[in-house]
Amino acid sequence: MLMKNIMYCLRSSVLMIFLYALSGCVGSETHFSAAHVSFDEQTVPVAILGGGVAGLTAALYCSQANIPCVVIEGHKPGGALSQSHSVRNWPGVAQAPGHDIVDSMRKQVAAGGVPIKQEMVIGVDLKQWPRAIQVADCADGAKTRTLKALTVIVAMGTEPNLLGIPGETGANGYWGRGVSNCAVCEGALYKDKVVAIVGGGDAAITEADYLADIARKVIILVRKDVFRAKDLKSKDKALSRSNVEVIFNAEVKEVIGDGKTVTHIVIHDNKNNTDDRMALDGLFLAIGSRSNTALFKNHLQLDERGFVVLKNRQESSVKGVYAAGDVADYEFVQAVTAASDGCKSALQAIKFLKDCGFESSMLKSSRPLPAHEAETQDHGLVHEIKSAQDFQRLVLEAKKPVVIDIFTTWCIPCQKMMPIVQNLAAALKNRVTFVKINASSQDIDIDVITRKLQGQQLQSVPTFVFVKQGKEIGRMIGARDEAVFEKAIKQAFTME
Repeated sequence: MLMKNIMYCLRSSVLMIFLYALSGCVGSETHFSAAHVSFDEQTVPVAILGGGVAGLTAALYCSQANIPCVVIEGHKPGGALSQSHSVRNWPGVAQAPGHDIVDSMRKQVAAGGVPIKQEMVIGVDLKQWPRAIQVADCADGAKTRTLKALTVIVAMGTEPNLLGIPGETGANGYWGRGVSNCAVCEGALYKDKVVAIVGGGDAAITEADYLADIARKVIILVRKDVFRAKDLKSKDKALSRSNVEVIFNAEVKEVIGDGKTVTHIVIHDNKNNTDDRMALDGLFLAIGSRSNTALFKNHLQLDERGFVVLKNRQESSVKGVYAAGDVADYEFVQAVTAASDGCKSALQAIKFLKDCGFESSMLKSSRPLPAHEAETQDHGLVHEIKSAQDFQRLVLEAKKPVVIDIFTTWCIPCQKMMPIVQNLAAALKNRVTFVKINASSQDIDIDVITRKLQGQQLQSVPTFVFVKQGKEIGRMIGARDEAVFEKAIKQAFTME
C-alpha cells in the first residue's frame, strides 16, 4: 500500500512538472518573472534588432504602449526599402522614394522617445534570461556593450547575394570600382555609359528602369530563358525603353578590368555552351539575397535557407524572441508585410512582458531611453555644395585642405558615415574644411568636378576626396570607423 502511494505521488509530480512546462514557463515559476530581474542602464524590456520597416514598426507599437525599447539599426539604416528610388505599393502613398518613407517612420519613432542606436549586433546568448545581446558601435567597432533584454525582436533583414566569380570582390576584384548591388546608390556615376544588370526578377527590372534614365545603354543578363519578375506592368515598361536590351541564357563568369575600373565581363551562353566578352563600364547585381541569421545559427531554429522558422504569430523557437520581415520571409518580401510582421511581433512582446509581470515602474528611470547622439546633434560644419559657384568658393579657392564627402541619398554606407564626418568636422574645424556633394543631384556634374580636381572618375559612394590647393591628392572609398578615417585624413595632409 505504501509503495502504491509513493508511485502515485511520483506520477502526480511528473505530470505536474510536464503540465507546467507546457504552460510556457520552462524551469520554474520565477524563470520569466520580471520581479526577479535586476534592472540597470543596460537592461531593456524590448530589444529590436534592425532598423528597417519591420523594426521601426515594432518600435512604434512598443512606444504607443508605453513599453521602453531600443532599436539597434545595424549597418543598414532604414533597411532594404531605403534603397528603393520609387515605391508605388506603400498604402496611402501613390509614389515616393523609399528613403522618404523610412525617414518619416524614423522621425515618428524618435518622436515617441525610442532611441535608434547606430550599433550592430555582434553576438547573442538566448539561453539565459534576460537575453544577452552584444553590440558594437557602427562607427567604432572597438566600442562594445552588452544589452540585457526581456524580449527580443529580430528584424535584421537580408544581405544581397554575390556571384562568387573572379574579379568580383577581394584584393584584385572590382567591387566598388564598377561592380555594385545598388543602382540607385551609384547609378548617377554612370551617366552616358554602358552598364549591365544581372538578374531576372523584379529587382532587376526596377534597376533597369532606373538606370535607363542615366546610362547610354542598359543590358539585362538573365541566366535562364525567362524572367521571374511578377510585376508585369513594370517589366513591360522597362523593356519598352529604347536603350534597354535583354540577353537570355547568359551567365557572368568573370569580371575584367584595367586595374582601376571594370572594362569587360565574360559571359557564358548556357544554351550554346560558348563564352564571349562584353565591353561595359559598370555591372550591377540583382540576384536575390540571403537571410541575416548567421549569429542565430545555434540559438534559433532556422530552415534550410537560413530563415527564422516561425511558430505562433512571429514567435521563434525561443520563448519571448520574435522575428519580423525579410529575416523570416523569403516568399512575399514586401515592405507592407514587413510592417505587419513588426506590428505582430511588438504586440506579442507586449503580451509576454505583461505575463511576466513587467511594469514600467520597475525601471530605474521612467523617462525614455536617451536617443543616439547623432540623432539630436548637428555640428553644422559640413557644407553642402549645390552649385558650381559653391564648388569654386568652398573647394577650389579654399585656404585650408578640403575633405569632400561624395554621397547619394539612398546609400546606406553614406548614411552610416554622416555622423562620423560631422564629428571629424568638429574636431578638425581649425585645420580642415569638410564639404559634401550629393552625386545624384541634377545640379552637380560629378565628372566635371573630378576633372577640375585633376582626379580619377568616381565609381562608388561614399567616396572621400582629399583636396589641397584645388587638386586631388588622395581619396578613401567606402565606410570606415572614425579612428581610421581621421588617420587617413592626417596622413593625406601630413598633419601630426
